[in-house]
Amino acid sequence: MKLFRTMSIVLMLTISVGIIVGSNHSEAVSDPALLRAFPDGEEKTYVSSQYVYEFNSDIVDVNNFGIRLNKEKPWKRIPLEDIRFEDQFLIITPEDPLEFDETYELTIPAYSIELENGKYKQEIEDTFSTETTTLNTLFSKKEYVLQQYLDKASTKDLYFTTPKRYIKAIEIQQKSKDDTAGLTNIDIFVSDSNEINDVQVEIISNGEVLWRRNANATREEDGTVVFSQGFTDMPSIYDVRVRVLDRDRSFHDEVTLKVFEPDEKFNYIEESFDYETTSQTFSLNELIREPDLFEQFLAENSLSRVVVQIGKNKQN
Repeated sequence: MKLFRTMSIVLMLTISVGIIVGSNHSEAVSDPALLRAFPDGEEKTYVSSQYVYEFNSDIVDVNNFGIRLNKEKPWKRIPLEDIRFEDQFLIITPEDPLEFDETYELTIPAYSIELENGKYKQEIEDTFSTETTTLNTLFSKKEYVLQQYLDKASTKDLYFTTPKRYIKAIEIQQKSKDDTAGLTNIDIFVSDSNEINDVQVEIISNGEVLWRRNANATREEDGTVVFSQGFTDMPSIYDVRVRVLDRDRSFHDEVTLKVFEPDEKFNYIEESFDYETTSQTFSLNELIREPDLFEQFLAENSLSRVVVQIGKNKQN
């Protein structure tokens, strides 16, 4: 009887140990899970970022089909340059830097990612926004804003992206007032006219806008698009402000010229605009090391339209 009880106790202990070992083994081989993602949607991200997902096991294979990045409002598919994995990390790289101050959605279909512990069964759908900070905010406001950026990165990793300029030249033909009415014609020559919706011309005197007109577009024989607008009864001294607008009525370029009443019966004014620093990206360190370049940079670009960001790779 004692022997039977002893064997029963041993058997129960053996079964208990087996249950504990089996239980621990089940915990070790857990189901596939996503641990963290960048960006996580809570903070704005940089336009040159890669998008990284970390899982709880090494990645074995990824089915790229169906992985997509889209821009919202207006909708636009964003080409992906590379989808790769290293250990537990899935790394997705867009073909080009994203646009500033826009919202994007990154989608990875369910069962696209195979880990060592099985396939990840959930669809991943992340929405995030890109940041926009202008040079005007950084340099013209309180110093703590610039300090916050310098605390995050060195001057080599702080980049300034200048806007594209469209106005190439402005020609003004004036006929003075004599025995007939005065006449002023303004021609605006632009680049990339297919990106332009309107060219707005304002006549300003003593700080007051006297006239605001959308110039008329004509195409010359060589294909050049010229925007023209005529005016009569002009003041003796005035400013001509020319603005380029896109389809969203956003300003993309602006030039102001000061004009005086002509001494001669006919007067011709021509102003050309050649820029060296527009539509480019410079690091703060690069500008500091080249004072002449920095001076040109400030002269050619409005501080409110130069976008600032932190990033390890210079955009071209």
